[in-house]
Amino acid sequence: MKTTSLSLGVILFLLACFPGIASAQDDRAFDKAKRQLTKVVKTGSLSERKGAISMVLETKHPKGVDTLMTALHIVDKNENSLLRKLEPLRKKRESVAEKVDKRFGGRSSVAAGSVQNLMDDMQELDREIAPLDRAWGIEASTRGAILDAIGMVIASLDETGQRERTDDLIQLFEKTRKDEDKRLYLDILGHVPTTHSVAALLGVVSHDTNPEMRVFALEGLARIGDPRGAEGARIALDDEYWQVRSAAVVALNRFGDVAAIPALIARLKTEDGRLIGDIVDALSSMTGITRKDNVVLWERWWTENEESFRATLKEVDSDNVVERDNGLDHMKEHGYLLAARRALEKRGLSLGAVRNEERQRPTSETEDPEDENAEAPGGALAGGFKADEQEADALEFAVGQAIGSREAAIRERAFELMVSEPLKRSRDAEKRAALLRIAGYTGTKEASEFLVAFMDKASRRPWRALDRIAALHGMGFCAQDEQINTIVTLFSSPHVDKDLLLTAVQAMGRVESKESTRGLIRALGELSSRRDKSEWAGVMKAIGDQLRRTTNQKHADDFAVWSDWWSTNGDNFKTPKELVAAEAKPGEEGAPQDPSGTSFYGIETYSKRIAFVLDVSGSMNEEVDYAGTRRTKIAVAKEELLKAIASLPKDAWFNIVFYSSDYRLWQKQLVQASAEVKGEAREWVENVEAVGATNIFDPLIKAFELAGRGSHDGAYEVALDTIFFLSDGEPNRGKITDPDDILREILTLNRLKRVQIHTIGVGRGHNVTFMKALADETGGTYIGR
Repeated sequence: MKTTSLSLGVILFLLACFPGIASAQDDRAFDKAKRQLTKVVKTGSLSERKGAISMVLETKHPKGVDTLMTALHIVDKNENSLLRKLEPLRKKRESVAEKVDKRFGGRSSVAAGSVQNLMDDMQELDREIAPLDRAWGIEASTRGAILDAIGMVIASLDETGQRERTDDLIQLFEKTRKDEDKRLYLDILGHVPTTHSVAALLGVVSHDTNPEMRVFALEGLARIGDPRGAEGARIALDDEYWQVRSAAVVALNRFGDVAAIPALIARLKTEDGRLIGDIVDALSSMTGITRKDNVVLWERWWTENEESFRATLKEVDSDNVVERDNGLDHMKEHGYLLAARRALEKRGLSLGAVRNEERQRPTSETEDPEDENAEAPGGALAGGFKADEQEADALEFAVGQAIGSREAAIRERAFELMVSEPLKRSRDAEKRAALLRIAGYTGTKEASEFLVAFMDKASRRPWRALDRIAALHGMGFCAQDEQINTIVTLFSSPHVDKDLLLTAVQAMGRVESKESTRGLIRALGELSSRRDKSEWAGVMKAIGDQLRRTTNQKHADDFAVWSDWWSTNGDNFKTPKELVAAEAKPGEEGAPQDPSGTSFYGIETYSKRIAFVLDVSGSMNEEVDYAGTRRTKIAVAKEELLKAIASLPKDAWFNIVFYSSDYRLWQKQLVQASAEVKGEAREWVENVEAVGATNIFDPLIKAFELAGRGSHDGAYEVALDTIFFLSDGEPNRGKITDPDDILREILTLNRLKRVQIHTIGVGRGHNVTFMKALADETGGTYIGR
């Protein structure tokens, strides 16, 4: 995709828009930062570029925006130059790959030497393409960092300065005739967290006649997250174009606006297709419950719970400790997830807060916050909300319990957005520790598996000691018996400290199961066998104390004595917690899920405009475990596809794309799901064979063509809005084979089309990171099979 550079006239206009006065000392510091940014933005690494951007920001010079806009112009030129170099190399690789596939496909004579030569040529081209792909990624990341920086510079100005700069950008937006320039100005406004920027974007949502610009403005409002933008998003729910309505739903969910709940429920009455699913997801993420697409049940629930819901939000936001505690209790009792989000925002633990933290400091070139430069406790980022330890723990426990009490689908999504995503991004050790404790407080098996994996990763980073302790603390509230062994192995590790082992003892004691009791005895044995066991006397005493509490025995801290006791009593032993659980009456089971719409591999959609894009490469002939039997991946995929097609309602439209080295489109366009058409689809699907390599980019682009031209398409009412994408491997054919580049191109294309992509990764060979990102960034669902 070609990037349009800013014209010289635009640059000069912008320079004139941002004048200012600075001291000689300020000028010297600014000139140094400007020279550094100008230098590294041409050839520097991503970390060098972000460092230079930070230097410009630190000067707080009034001409900082000038320099950043000039740097943005250079980035545009860099991107275009890279794409000009990549284009012929990609075409050449496609041509070589096609020759390889033809020879292996039996359509020409095969000479081993010639095929090897072609494979060597392809590998050489891959080596040429790889550094250009990486450079392209650096340019894209630099662009985002510059936009963030421009927003911070404008936000740092006084009230008059903010208003003037916003007015300048709106004037540029209104004067230019180029859509790409209009998008740029809206992108900049969407990175400026000021009331003036919000007002400007609301004006575009309300009055601009181009639906594409309304979509971009709504995206900007959602990015800023100012609740004052919610009114415009509610108005946009009635927009003529479904893409604008889709952007409005996403924005309202981001704002967490209470008034959006009845507005979204009302919209369910008139909406059709995939947007029903978007609305239901937004309602569920705020309320913590689901009534599917049943408007009557949603209205009844809101009538019965509105007063309690609003009161809980008010209490959670209160500065009065008693009121706030009441709000946390109500949140925990009812599972109001919007209240949980507000509580996290107050602590600076929300995804939005962590993203702001990201924007305000450079990261390493790997974009991995989990490195040796991450903040230690008490570091520069450890400030913010200062609650005493007891109150902080009450908040964390209430949020965890609220998430953990929800039904599986809602719980998993809430956990991802409120715990795992902020945790991945945050460099603040204290914030990560809080999020890890919240994960444990959910009390779910999924959380225990998450914490085990996180603890294992932290064990390879000695500077992440606080993470390991927090993860262990959380495991005490959710660990399963099969994970006790993971905890016990810590006691034999040469690289542990007493604090970590004391936390491990507390965690196993809190689990209080037969297996955790046995684990404590094993831990005592591990320490008893160490040469330096005298140094661990305090930990051994803690183990003994916990065993005495759990078993009601009076034995000393002696492994041999406890081991003998367990040999005699272990088979029939039950902890007090297990005895109470055995006497408790089983709770009521949740209401059975009533699937609505179409389901593929368990992923449900309300959409009536669907493309199924399935991998039929040779690796799909491999066998996997499925429903207790061994079957080929292609056989399972066909069965799931045919079930999905059979479940399509009569007023649905669909198409199928099979891909391997190339792709095959079943019909030229979407077709209506009549009984006759379904029969034809069944016959076509049953006859397909799995053979060839894996071309991911080209079939996805072909599927997107079924979506028309975005919101300008005259037939937008029947355009594609949902893709089910299945793959079992890495891309190795097609115009683009680098997963990051494929993702970047698809997301750029999708800004206006707003197609939701659900991804299904089959087998161990699929790229989990790519498949999950493709789903997450388009509002879809990823599952691995």
